[in-house]
Amino acid sequence: MYGMRFVHHVVLLFLIVSAGSLVAQVPDETADQTGDLPGEPTATQAVRDSTPPEIEVWRETLLYGINSEVAELLPRLTRERRDELAPEVEELFNTATDRRVLQAAAEYLRALELPGGHQRAFLLVQEYFDRPSDLITTILGYLRETKATPDEETREILREISRMEPPARAVAALRLYAAGTTDIEELVDLYRETLIPEDVQGQILVELGTRGDPRAFEFVAEIIGEDEEATTVLQRYAIDTLGKLGDERAIPIILRQLDSSDSMTRAYAVNALTGFDTVETNRAILASLRDQFWRVRVAALQTIAERALEEALPAVLYMMRRDPERRVRLEAIRTVGKLDDDRGWDVLLERMADARTNLEERSAMIDVAIRSNASRAVPAILEIVQTEWDKSNSRVLDAIGRTVSTAEDRALAPVVEQLLHHPNFIIQIYGARAAGRNTFSQYSEQLRALSEDGVHRMIRDAASAALQRL
Repeated sequence: MYGMRFVHHVVLLFLIVSAGSLVAQVPDETADQTGDLPGEPTATQAVRDSTPPEIEVWRETLLYGINSEVAELLPRLTRERRDELAPEVEELFNTATDRRVLQAAAEYLRALELPGGHQRAFLLVQEYFDRPSDLITTILGYLRETKATPDEETREILREISRMEPPARAVAALRLYAAGTTDIEELVDLYRETLIPEDVQGQILVELGTRGDPRAFEFVAEIIGEDEEATTVLQRYAIDTLGKLGDERAIPIILRQLDSSDSMTRAYAVNALTGFDTVETNRAILASLRDQFWRVRVAALQTIAERALEEALPAVLYMMRRDPERRVRLEAIRTVGKLDDDRGWDVLLERMADARTNLEERSAMIDVAIRSNASRAVPAILEIVQTEWDKSNSRVLDAIGRTVSTAEDRALAPVVEQLLHHPNFIIQIYGARAAGRNTFSQYSEQLRALSEDGVHRMIRDAASAALQRL
């Protein structure tokens, strides 16, 4: 009897629990009609809202993440120039001990030109003997590019490093040393030291050329020698330096190298003519456009661009269309942009709009046109956007978006508007970045729509970042 009552209770309990479960599964008609209670988010919404923005995830990683995570994140922050996280990166650089983190943080500080790590950087340089050479090389580059001023003790350490292997670290030390108060005589004395590496000697010649001080002429000319053809690496560096010194005594020395049998020597000589504007030098530059070696033709185009040598435009346009070497055609495109002549723009924009133009060259034209003459290029760019609009994964449209996203010009507003409305989320991201970079506040409403829940996470982040800039 007791067993029967027990079974009866168990069955009754099962029925009660089952009934409760069934009731829970019955849809709530009121909820279907009215949704959730006012002010109470759905479960999905609650989960979504609890997910922190990407920038906050990055900040937490910098503050609390393990070294491998931090070292992996920093290059991305550097590429995207995320200056919102500068305080965290500076603190990281000033306290970290991991080599990878220190190096990646130094690259970030260098790219964003932040001087907040100078004190720690100089301490690391003093510890160069116990630190990896690639880390010290990066630190030295950061200090130079952010215009840090080494004290006398550090300058002596830099001289010491410049005498030692490996070459990359030695050259980086020399560059920082030369950027300070070092005079020409000190650099020449260092060049003449018996055990100084050849890479450092070459960098000394580069530094002398950068200064453009004619007092170095005699020393540099001596490296090439009278009536000699430059054949060594250091002699080619000397050719380049002579061109930058601006002393007209260098012209016959440089012109002599254009008859060299060595193509690299000829290329160096053409570049060295940039600083001289005479009938003789101009004639030599134009003649170099016909050189058989592609590097010489590229050097001639670069010199024409630097000199803004307008008489070369017809030859440059010919090379943009017809030169047999791809690298020369690409350089000719850049040269047309530098010459900034209406005739050149007519030809470039026409070829840019032609779908038959090689994709790499067309992308280069898009980049040059947007960065160098946006107001004139925009109508042609808008036509290309419409032509490419419905093409899946259009590489031409991607090229336009990539360039526009990093360019700064108010004339780009109509292009940015089109990018923001494109159905592809990558193109929308380009548009959001461009709107933020150029502070196009007229697109705030569209950016707010792209930053709302339900939109692709990457678009939301890009739109939010743009809105912060606005």
